Amino acid sequence: MGERHGGGSREATVLFFTPPPSTSYEVRCEVEVHEGDEVWEYTNAVHDVFHRPKKPRNWSRTPAYLFKIKEIYDNGERAMGG
Repeated sequence: MGERHGGGSREATVLFFTPPPSTSYEVRCEVEVHEGDEVWEYTNAVHDVFHRPKKPRNWSRTPAYLFKIKEIYDNGERAMGG
């Protein structure tokens, strides 16, 4: 999605699914790619707080993706008549 990570579309569809009883959601988003800015710094700091890496990681080559939700669809069994 980022210039170094595929380029192209700034839209994405994210699917969430659990095994039966099936819960499934389709989330359509606009995507922002952040590298070296405040969003990028915050995202990587929060990651490190939760995962507590033993040694510092070089985040300079890892973009942060911000997904802005546009639409959500319930594709679960009940929503589909199951």
